[in-house]
Amino acid sequence: MAKKVAGRRVKARGTASPRRGKTRIGEEKGFKEPVPVGSRADLALVDRFKRGDLGAFDEIFETYSGPLLGFLTRMCGDPEDAKEGLQDTFLSVFRYLESFRGEASLKNWIFKIAVTACLKKKRKRQDLANGEIEVGGRQDQAGFGGSVDPLVASHGSPEWKLDPEKLALDDEFRRYLAQAVASMPYLYKVVINLRDFEGFSTQETSRILGIKEATVKVRLHRARLYLQDWLKRRYQASNQRDPERS
Repeated sequence: MAKKVAGRRVKARGTASPRRGKTRIGEEKGFKEPVPVGSRADLALVDRFKRGDLGAFDEIFETYSGPLLGFLTRMCGDPEDAKEGLQDTFLSVFRYLESFRGEASLKNWIFKIAVTACLKKKRKRQDLANGEIEVGGRQDQAGFGGSVDPLVASHGSPEWKLDPEKLALDDEFRRYLAQAVASMPYLYKVVINLRDFEGFSTQETSRILGIKEATVKVRLHRARLYLQDWLKRRYQASNQRDPERS
């Protein structure tokens, strides 16, 4: 991965630095998030990268590309768009990593860049121009024909009632769940992905998205209600088509 983006590094370094007093990418003015002990290895990788070790970037890519691909697949609803988003994300990581100062954990910083990539793609396609999609409306496929299962690639632990055995054994449920998440309005989809599937805390999610914690809680609640309603409707429709399932 480092070799693919190294050729663009000279151009990236020539990019003008943010003006004094303004926040850089992945930073918030006046806020310093405590760096978890588990992030010390990440900080060591960043330090190696800043000293010219491109192998450190490859290690960062290996660590976070899997979870990010799962996140982006659920957000984009298409495996090719997800791969493009992954490439865009790590190109930005490579470009700005020298300015990373550890105010947030490296993982949070990278996911914030990924969220920005998703938002740019959303605006470009104008799929969710008004931020509203009705339950039972257009249902984007979540990339099950691709090489990544978006419900497996991430390492979060949903707080709402998901039966681990059902997730592992019921392919139909997993397919419906991915479709439901993909069909959500963007504002809800990004919150439930970060909180329930990626395992970020409410505070971390608010920092990544640049919104208040109370707003995160409200959107997460609505996203879970949406998800429950969507799944209920889908199973009811499926049972009506096949009465033996009820």
